[in-house]
Amino acid sequence: MTAQNLDAKRLQISFVHPAYPTSCISPNLMTAEGVDEYPGFSGTGFFARRGDTVFYITARHCLTMDQDADVAALAARLHIPYSLAARTESTDDYVQFEDVLSLKHESDDVPGRFIDVLVLTVRRPTGAALYNELLERAVKLPYNGQWLDQFVNHPSAKEDLESGKGIRFTVMGYPREGTASQIEYPEDEPVEIVTQAARFSGYLARGTGPDRYMLTEVDWPGDLSGFSGSPVIVGFRNDEGSNYALAGMLVSGGGRLAQFIKISLITEALKAPPG
Repeated sequence: MTAQNLDAKRLQISFVHPAYPTSCISPNLMTAEGVDEYPGFSGTGFFARRGDTVFYITARHCLTMDQDADVAALAARLHIPYSLAARTESTDDYVQFEDVLSLKHESDDVPGRFIDVLVLTVRRPTGAALYNELLERAVKLPYNGQWLDQFVNHPSAKEDLESGKGIRFTVMGYPREGTASQIEYPEDEPVEIVTQAARFSGYLARGTGPDRYMLTEVDWPGDLSGFSGSPVIVGFRNDEGSNYALAGMLVSGGGRLAQFIKISLITEALKAPPG
């Protein structure tokens, strides 16, 4: 993505990366009860950090569409490797989670009882090296996420946003179609999993609900299925060079449009009680 020239005084962002945070993402590999040996793809997630605490973030609907489901039990069926490049041979090679945080809402304009985001706190493994690897992979979380809302409401951004020609944002995740990602279940052999990420971009615009923003003129040629749970990243340039920051998480898309949950609500979910 071409870095955007934004007014550094208007966007006081201290949680930026000097390079695109490519390594934060992971495919959601998930098993169903009774068939633990046959994992399947279920959208995308990503590692994020605040200080030395690591979280795994994904869309709630990637695990379940049932508002009454036990999401903690479902999250326990996620197989998220510490490293996408290493071979996984036992449960020790997969991240374990402590708490599952869901964000309730009281808006008539948002369906269901929960914002479509889950935040899972990562349990520290016995080996410090594994946790350090996650810290390196994780994208930085802002303190409260209000910076994007402030920018969207700034008078200088209003015209571009209303026309659907705002800043260009990018999304990186694991679509169901259009890449080499696949899972093979050879008889009497370990499951073979191949993953290949993809990236697309679009222009920032106002979303269809108070919990989200929208991307217009999305340049991914295929179906967006599988991108749900992907991080949405904005790039900009200041006096120090190119910078990249987390802006939200993708939840739906189609017809060259994509919707993403605001970063301010993701950071709000960190304060939610477990369960």
